[in-house]
Amino acid sequence: MVFSSSKNNTFVDQTILYLMQRLEREGRAHHLSQRVDHRHNVHAPAKLGIADRDPNNLPVDFKPLYHAWITDISSSGVGMLLEHDLPHNVIMWLNLGSMIPEEHRPEQQQLLPIRIAYCMKLLPHTYRVGGAFVKDISSIPDKAWQHVIR
Repeated sequence: MVFSSSKNNTFVDQTILYLMQRLEREGRAHHLSQRVDHRHNVHAPAKLGIADRDPNNLPVDFKPLYHAWITDISSSGVGMLLEHDLPHNVIMWLNLGSMIPEEHRPEQQQLLPIRIAYCMKLLPHTYRVGGAFVKDISSIPDKAWQHVIR
């Protein structure tokens, strides 16, 4: 599910479009019957954390809290493996810098907000986490992540 109430393209939309086009060119897409969009199988490290927003709703002062391993990504969200349990519906920021080549990093936003859609324990210290991209940044309440770090 994509959380967007805005018709204008945001930096979230632009980054997702960039990643989807890049992965499509690499031929990593597969279509799952229960999903409307294509999922791309990836194996990439990422950091999940918290950030404040500047007056333009861009993330500032990113503080990584967890290391994650991205297993798949689509235009609506991302699947990851983490060593930590996360509460549902909390909004966090995902650093996708490892998926963006260095030469494109200056013009491409690397931090995207996600809403934790599910967290399922697979093994001791191993959780499957699904995150839905939050495309309307203005809908994110200030300090929406506070109860994660208590």
